[in-house]
Amino acid sequence: MTRIIFAGGGTAGHIEPALAVARQWKKIHPDTQILFLGTSSGLENRLVPEAGFSLALITKVRISRKLSPSLLVAPFALLRSIAQSYSLLKGADLLVGFGGYVSGPAYVAARIRRIPIVIHEANAHPGIANRLGALFTKHAAVAYPVARGRLSGALLAGLPLRPDVENAFHGAESDWARARREAKARSGFSAEKP
Repeated sequence: MTRIIFAGGGTAGHIEPALAVARQWKKIHPDTQILFLGTSSGLENRLVPEAGFSLALITKVRISRKLSPSLLVAPFALLRSIAQSYSLLKGADLLVGFGGYVSGPAYVAARIRRIPIVIHEANAHPGIANRLGALFTKHAAVAYPVARGRLSGALLAGLPLRPDVENAFHGAESDWARARREAKARSGFSAEKP
């Protein structure tokens, strides 16, 4: 049985694209075992179980961007979260990362275990975790073109959407096209011309 670990947490911006990919994968490959990694303080604690997927928690590593006493604790928290990720990745066939606090330690653990990594970056400016992960894999996708760095050569795949959002988008798109045709017809313009 294939086992895939999804890492991405903290905000819905990391979690929702991960859930969209996991749902689609499960639809095509129903026998795959999927596990999400998260931290105890992120939205994944509600969103992942509500979507019907299993969630395992690792220690959240906050690295202050300013000189502070928390910088003394960060290396120990990082080692702990890497060790936790390493344990949870045992037997995994693939790690798919979407960024956020949970992804960095998971990328390092997957690299140590020699588990293939796929990255998706949803932001126009890649975050620290995905820039780190890009050092360990050439398999990456982005929602927006990235000008420089390791993710600049990534596949431009767009943003994976929940089925309800995708359906609403396509419905609005067809409504817009119909309204445009009708407005052109009322105004006497050709429907075939822009």
